[in-house]
Parts: sequence; structure tokens; C-alpha cells
Amino acid sequence: MRDDEYPDGTYGRRGKDRKYLEDEYDLDMGGSNFQVEHAHGYASTARRAPRSRKSNTRHEGEILAYHETLRAHRDHPGTGSSLKRRTTGLNSRDYRDRQEEYLLDDDPFRSLELNQLEYNPLPSFHAASGSREAEAADTSFRRSIKANPRTPIYDRNGERRYTRSLRPGEQAQLDIGRTSMRERREVPHAERVRVLREEYGGSRFDEYPTRSRGAADGDELTEFFDAPRERESSQRRALRKLAKTPYKRDYDLDLDDRDRGRSRSPYVDDRDYERPSRRDKSRGRGLSERDYYDEPPSRRSKSSGRGLSDRDAYSSSRRYDAPEEDDFQLSQPSEMPYSRRYDKYDDYDDDYGSRRY
Repeated sequence: MRDDEYPDGTYGRRGKDRKYLEDEYDLDMGGSNFQVEHAHGYASTARRAPRSRKSNTRHEGEILAYHETLRAHRDHPGTGSSLKRRTTGLNSRDYRDRQEEYLLDDDPFRSLELNQLEYNPLPSFHAASGSREAEAADTSFRRSIKANPRTPIYDRNGERRYTRSLRPGEQAQLDIGRTSMRERREVPHAERVRVLREEYGGSRFDEYPTRSRGAADGDELTEFFDAPRERESSQRRALRKLAKTPYKRDYDLDLDDRDRGRSRSPYVDDRDYERPSRRDKSRGRGLSERDYYDEPPSRRSKSSGRGLSDRDAYSSSRRYDAPEEDDFQLSQPSEMPYSRRYDKYDDYDDDYGSRRY
């Protein structure tokens, strides 16, 4: 395949990236100063490949890659096959195994995060900070992150598939992490939010706070997360529409339903509303339809002449009120989605309904 047939931000597109950096920074991006970093190691994606690396150029060409400074790239545990453990406690084998595990779990963010974190303890990485070479490497990394290509990988059955794309919050975290490592400082919250919104169009860092998604979830979920994002989410549009809706009491809503020919809500009892009869006997005149339906219900007891509280006014209705013995269960905090606390009621005896101590 030609260079222009590969997605942006990949190893196959390295020639185009090199030309851009040379024109932008007036630097020699050749092998004497820079090397191309496979952000996802080839061995991490092709352990079960049916062909050799030399004949599998298309697969390698679609892996996310960028230009890194020469000395930092050589000192990275992902370069070469040394079994010597580095500062982080990983050697080249551990590093590739862990990246493969993340990619098989359809989590490219963790794989890229591991790749970048291994640069942080390297003196050669920080020695280049402040130079044009370091700036060019950082730009190359961010260009690949923004391009956001999907990474190919051979799964446990030897079949070739692709991981999901990075989400906006994950892209921003990788960008901010590169800045934090390079400048050895904690990026302020305001700057983090600016990068998230302006550079990657995100609204929050944990935009999808769910478990990682794998092949078992089906293709439709992967396609959903990889689909182009709209400027305004459907949830936000619904909330905006709801905010413009005028407030109406339950009584008014029931009148609207009656006008449309619909029955009242099953949770509202007829006894909650005490309407006057169509004929006011005390005055001897008939009430109009508008007066009959628009008069709000009275909560004053005519028999005793005293005002009723909200609780007394609705005491005879069929609205559900939890019994007192359910206070313990109602006071428990709700579980987050996909929580692993499936046994939260195991402390109760199924035979007697009492708690074990």
C-alpha cells in the first residue's frame, strides 16, 4: 500500500508526518535524530499473526505511531528485546504482554498511557525538554492522537480485528499527560478543561464512565462509540426542551388529558380532588364548564372547619407510601451501573427475613 492509503497518525503514514515536521521546524527528521515510535508495539498486536512481520506490512502500517527523539526511543522498554527490568519494574516482555492485554480488552487508551508513562522516568526524555527536537516530537504525538486511528490486532483466535477509537476525554488525558511529563508540572484544571473542549471537542473526561467494552458487547456498541459526535447530544436537547416547558400542577395536567380524551394517571385518586357539583344548590344557579373544571381542589374540611395538612389531605388516596419497616432498604445508597456488588442482599436470611449478625 502507498503512504496516502494508510490512515493519518499511523506507521504507514510516517513519511507524510516526517515531511510536515521538517517543513514546520526546519529539522532533519532522519534516523540520526529521530525514530518512529510504535505507540502500540507490533508484537503486542501480532502475537498470533499467521504471517511474518516482513510480509505483514499492511498490519504494521495501520498501527498508531509518531516520531520520538532518538535517545529517548532507544531507552524505552518497548524498544528491543532486553529482559532487564527498568525503573517502572517492567522489561520488554512485560511491557508487550500488558499492552496486548489492554488491546484484547478493547482499551487502546490504557495501552497508549502505558507507552507514555514509560518515558517519564527516562533521563534522556527530559534532557531534550525545551529543545526544538522535543517540540517536534510532542507535535508528532499530538497529531497522531488527534488523527485517532483504530488499531488492528490479532485476537486469541488468530482473527484480525480493530479496537475502538479513543474517546475525547481519553485523547485530552494523553495530551495533558505529555505536557505534564515534558514540563514536570501539574497542569491546572482550567488548562485541562481548555484542552478537552477546544482541542478535542469533549465535555468531560469520564464521558463514558462504564466498563471497558470488548467483543462480547456486539458490534453495535463499538460502532456507537466510534460514530461521529453531534454538536449537541440528544440528552442535552431534551433537557433544554424541558426547561422551556411551562410548569403545570397535577390538577392542570389531568385537565389537559381529559381535553385530549385520555384517562387520568393511575397514580392519582379521584378522591384527591373535591370538585363542586354542576349545580350550586346554595345559589341556585348552574356552573359553567370552565368554572367546573378550572376550580382547584380544596383542602379545607367543611365538616370540621379546619385546614388539613398535605399528609391528611392525601391520606385516603391510593398513592403508594413505603411502610415503616422498609426504611432500612430505602435508606441504602443506589448502586452504580455495572456494579459488582451483586450480593448486597446476601446478609439476609431467605427463610426468616431477618438480618444475620
